[in-house]
Amino acid sequence: MIRQLAHYQVRPEEIDRCLSAIREFVAYVRKNEPGTLRYDVWRQRDDPTRFVHAFEFRDEEADRIHSESEEVKKFASILYPACVAPVQFVDYDEIESTGRGDAGRSAELTGAREAGDPREISSRSAGRASAAADGGAGAAPGDGGDRRGS
Repeated sequence: MIRQLAHYQVRPEEIDRCLSAIREFVAYVRKNEPGTLRYDVWRQRDDPTRFVHAFEFRDEEADRIHSESEEVKKFASILYPACVAPVQFVDYDEIESTGRGDAGRSAELTGAREAGDPREISSRSAGRASAAADGGAGAAPGDGGDRRGS
């Protein structure tokens, strides 16, 4: 399982455009990427220009498929120019979990899916766009920037 967070801040005048792009991107991921087990987008309560994307991929192949998709490139083309600095991606290993909420269901359904259970995950979430410094806007996936896509 691959777990990652992406942190970024957008310019205030770009919030509405980015929110629209996020919603469209998450809908695409939910519908088309069964290997993306979770994709959540959170916005900071006290600063609505700051966002975090939390995602889990079943394996390296699911991460690659996601990162190389045309939808990631489209999302990044909207998000990166709106950012005040490059998106920061951080990989995580799970230490312990209560198994509640979407994360618990994702883990439960991942195990069920691996065992051949056809149940569908109902709550995967949105977007991660690879980022490398490119005038503060990040780099598009596959252009030599950070390997982590959106």
